[in-house]
Amino acid sequence: MKDVGLVIKLDPAYNDGYYKEQPKRGMEVYFMAAYLWYFGHDFYAHKWKTKEELLKGLRDVGLGSAKADANDTIWREEALMNFDVSAQLPNVKARTLVIGVNDDALFPPSTFKPIAAAIPGAEVFAYDSILGHLGCALHLTKAGEVITEFLK
Repeated sequence: MKDVGLVIKLDPAYNDGYYKEQPKRGMEVYFMAAYLWYFGHDFYAHKWKTKEELLKGLRDVGLGSAKADANDTIWREEALMNFDVSAQLPNVKARTLVIGVNDDALFPPSTFKPIAAAIPGAEVFAYDSILGHLGCALHLTKAGEVITEFLK
């Protein structure tokens, strides 16, 4: 089991999940680190030209953690990283279209292509997006024609 919320849990304010106030520092550091996985390398190189700009951008992202709950963040991430449905994929009966972003650091082609291969008859469509992981939502229009044809 991967403990993806460890940085939050190490904040003394976390208090084993029984916190009175959000563990602010742990959440800030977690969000800063997670942000590094969201976009593709080219996005970061384009957005921030210097190390100082990058660090300021990461600090700003960390401050956005004030809108999140520590336990919710930990539980979602642990479910995401530890829940394995791979043994059930061969049982899928529905027509399946697996869509992925080639530049996604969280779910790269090395993860979504084997998923598709395990589902009988599944189709795969992958596209490039400078937005990396967030490209699956923010650039989904790149898959629009494929989705439309698949649904027909």
